[in-house]
Amino acid sequence: MARIAVKVTSRPRYNMTESQAMMNVRKNVAKAGLLVQNTAKTNIQQGQPRTGRLRKDGTRSSAVDEFPKSDTGNLANNIFLNFDADGLGVAVESRMEYSAWLEFGTEKMGKRPFLLPSLRMNRDKINALLRSVL
Repeated sequence: MARIAVKVTSRPRYNMTESQAMMNVRKNVAKAGLLVQNTAKTNIQQGQPRTGRLRKDGTRSSAVDEFPKSDTGNLANNIFLNFDADGLGVAVESRMEYSAWLEFGTEKMGKRPFLLPSLRMNRDKINALLRSVL
């Protein structure tokens, strides 16, 4: 009868355990969400000069395809992170009822997106964060 023997002479060393790696992935997913959230809030509140119509009070509104201009701060204050139960995914969401109208426009109003451009602006940073732990 044939006999097969296996002998392990060395064990590969990993820099971190699986649980440490998962913890790092969760941290970087949270950082990615924060990048998008902060970019959206900053550009709504302090973004580039607006080029929309001139208002009676002398300020300008946002034009189509610009970040929406903050009047009351409600939009920026209602952008939240919503984490998946396992912490491996995050959604950046706006809870203002008019958010979808701004992001996608309406029949009578052009779009003034703020979430998708914020994601696009941070795409390279997010990819680098996730690559660093995978």
